[in-house]
This record gives sequence, structure tokens and C-alpha cells, in this order.
Amino acid sequence: MKILGDDGYTLEMNTEADGSYKFKLRENVDYSISASYKDYFTNKGLVSTKGVNQNQLFKQDITLSKIVKNVGITLPNIEYAFNDTTLRPESMVELDKLVETLNDNPTITIELGANTDFRGKDDYNMKLSFGRARSVVTYLISKGIEAERLTWKGYGKSQPKVVTDTLVKAHPFLKTGDVLTEAFITALKDDNQKEECNQINRRTEFKVLSTDFISKIKSASDEEQPDQQNTDQKPPQNAPDQNNIQNPTPQDQVPQQQPPAKSKPQQQQGTTKPNQGRVK
Repeated sequence: MKILGDDGYTLEMNTEADGSYKFKLRENVDYSISASYKDYFTNKGLVSTKGVNQNQLFKQDITLSKIVKNVGITLPNIEYAFNDTTLRPESMVELDKLVETLNDNPTITIELGANTDFRGKDDYNMKLSFGRARSVVTYLISKGIEAERLTWKGYGKSQPKVVTDTLVKAHPFLKTGDVLTEAFITALKDDNQKEECNQINRRTEFKVLSTDFISKIKSASDEEQPDQQNTDQKPPQNAPDQNNIQNPTPQDQVPQQQPPAKSKPQQQQGTTKPNQGRVK
């Protein structure tokens, strides 16, 4: 675990065997508590003593999600302009969460995959989804994620969504395990339900491909002398050219520091809990 205070305080520690942890807090400080474990996504918790004027016990549990390779995790609220590869501004909020996940887990590489609904020609949908996935990768690179950690693929309508328990909660007419194929959707009698299924299929997902990535930029930086830092970095070779992202048209069928001085001692405790699931 790593604890960072906004006063410059840093502490690294291991939890107890049961995942519990304790440390003393100082007054008027915001703390970020980061927990990590092999083969789990790093996760964070936040605690603040600002505005607290008496000793008390704080509790912050942190749940860690198991990394499962090659399993798609849907990114909610990723939207594009109609019939276009351009990301809408509201999509950036969710993508910034993915940027944070990638920064907190610097050894993972991922694939970004975009999917369409079944309507439209196959080759057009493949090109549209490819361009959309590439737009997401371009955005991640613009936020400092190394291109070598990212691949992208357009799946068109070839991978209809398999309904999960979470989806059933939001769409009660579906059952866990249903596959939202064209035949399944067209057999529905309710037009609103059909559109809901098409919206579910129009999705952007990421899947973890590997967990052993070593940053070439960081390795090069570690080898440099303090007075020989080189700030001129060329873009990675496989970074997609944003100026080259073209929107398909129906006619185009090609697809730590020591603790500060004394203050009132307080305590923070909690647990870290491994738990398989999606990144929130």
C-alpha cells in the first residue's frame, strides 16, 4: 500500500495477512490510499482530516478487482457523433477514468475494441468501428499513455453482446446469457426493447492483453544522469495519426519524506478485499 498526503507525507506499507491496515493520520490533510496486489487492478481510497478537530477512527475499505486477460470490459457512456468516429465531449469523463486505471497499473497492455449494432453493411460497420476504436486510442495517447501499451480493433457487428447480471438489472426483459444477435433483436415485439438491445451492442470495450509491460521511456530515464535529461521524445512509432482518422461514408467501403511536525494523532484503518469484477 502507498499513502500520500497533500502535505507531502508519503508512507509505503504492507497490509496484515487478512488485508487490514492501520496508520496514524495528521490533522488538516487529504490522503490518497493506494492498494495493489499481484494480478489485481490497483485501486484507491480517499480520506480527509480537514475540518476534523478531535481524535477519531476512520475506516476505508478498498476492493481490488481481479485482472482477467482477454475478457472485454465495457466502458459506459462512450459516445460518438452519429455515423461518425468523432468522440463526443461527454465521453472524455469515462476515458479519463481509463487513463487513471492505466497510470495506476503501468504494466498492463490493453486492446480497445468498438462494436456496432447489426444495421448497415458489414464492411461499412467494420470500418466505422475501427475508426471509433482508433479515436479512443488517440485520445489515450494524448493523455500520456504509451502507444506500445495500446492496440485497437473494430469488430463491427460480429460480436453481439452476451447479457450479464448487471445488464439484466438495467433491462429486466433480458435474461443472463442472452446473446443480442440480429435474430434475437428482430424477434422482440417491443420496438423500444429492440432499440435498447441495439444501444447495448453499440459499445466500446477494453480487454487486458498482458501484465508485464516495461516502459521504454521510464527505462531510458532511469539510465540517464541527472544532468543529462532529455525532454525531446519522439512519438511512438505505432501511435495513430489523429490527422489521418477519416470518417467512413456509406460510399467508402474500405474498412513518501518524513512526517511533518506533530499534530493530533488519529487513526486510519481498513481492509483491502480482493474481489473479481469490473473496474469502476
